[in-house]
Amino acid sequence: MILSGLRSSTVAGWARLSAEVRHEVASAPLASLFVEVPERFGDWLHEVYDCFAIACFAPATMHRETRLVVEGDVCPLLIDGLGVAMAWYRHWYGPRWAPLAFEAGRRADVLPASGRVGAIYFSCGVDSLYSLRRITAGMPSAHWGAPRAALFVIGYDLRKPMAIERALANAQAAADLAGLTLVPVRSNIPSLDDDYNLWTLQFGGPGFAALAHALGRGIARAWLGADCDIPNLVPWCNHPATAPEFSSHDVEIRQDGIEATRAEKVGAIADWDIAQRHLRVCTKNPEHMLNCGRCEKCVRTRLELLAFGSADALPAFGGSTLSAADVNAIEIRMDSIYYDEIVPPLRARGREDLIAAIDERKREWARYKRWRSGGTLRARARRLVGAG
Repeated sequence: MILSGLRSSTVAGWARLSAEVRHEVASAPLASLFVEVPERFGDWLHEVYDCFAIACFAPATMHRETRLVVEGDVCPLLIDGLGVAMAWYRHWYGPRWAPLAFEAGRRADVLPASGRVGAIYFSCGVDSLYSLRRITAGMPSAHWGAPRAALFVIGYDLRKPMAIERALANAQAAADLAGLTLVPVRSNIPSLDDDYNLWTLQFGGPGFAALAHALGRGIARAWLGADCDIPNLVPWCNHPATAPEFSSHDVEIRQDGIEATRAEKVGAIADWDIAQRHLRVCTKNPEHMLNCGRCEKCVRTRLELLAFGSADALPAFGGSTLSAADVNAIEIRMDSIYYDEIVPPLRARGREDLIAAIDERKREWARYKRWRSGGTLRARARRLVGAG
């Protein structure tokens, strides 16, 4: 894979950094990747290849490219870090993920720290709100690394115009309350390979980290919320072993929140007005509301908030109350760790109705797993009988 044609431009009121991507092995058309921000943040764009080098290494490996060639310079610290990240991927995922040969010049200049700020990736989800509250509570506001900017990403999970408009307005209101400058960041980086498993296991973490590097003239440190806690760590795209390796001498990528379970994070923000009004967790990205309130993730989050002391009817979920019928309407398709954590506090609040519904959903999940396992055994048996 070859990266070339780095340029900055202005497109319909957005300041854009772009580069061309050409495959050498895979049969794929020439692609133009971009990261863009509203023109008022145009002086934040850093015209270097670092952003696109981070974004490309996982898809390049997946597409069986043997090298990543950059027709320009990359920060030497980042080049070393990408080598470490690729070594981790090979360790986790096997020889299929053998490290690419990386060919690029090594950039000697470093941006001055003065005038640049700390930023936080700001989806308004549990991880980002927890990290914002934790960091700002423990770091003096005058500290250079304290978050002053909130990066709101468009083009990754958010792609429907009305859903983008609603989520952006919500993030702006939350950022205003938190005293942060909201920076909308739009990119087509996921278009390199939109495979869901690749994104969640290998591509997503570097895909997010890349964006901060595109804004290196405005950002010196970017906080990225962890989406897993230490006891439950598995090979993952946003992993503490790899996330810091996407740092350069100009932009530090810092993962936050790995010390806390999901329930502990929700407990830390349950009484926070910003979370009660602006928390956005829905995977459906509805166009006419912030959260649908009915999908598994919405119901689970509402259970967690209720368990840890928030009011039942929250503005972020349309002000409706949560009932056992809402729980019975969902399907649990994961092991029950998230639900196990919230049963004791729900029992302390006297919500045996919700606990009974959770227990039934867990039993249904156990039945599904047994059926799935049995189906596999039946298929094997049929093959053996046919072979005989």
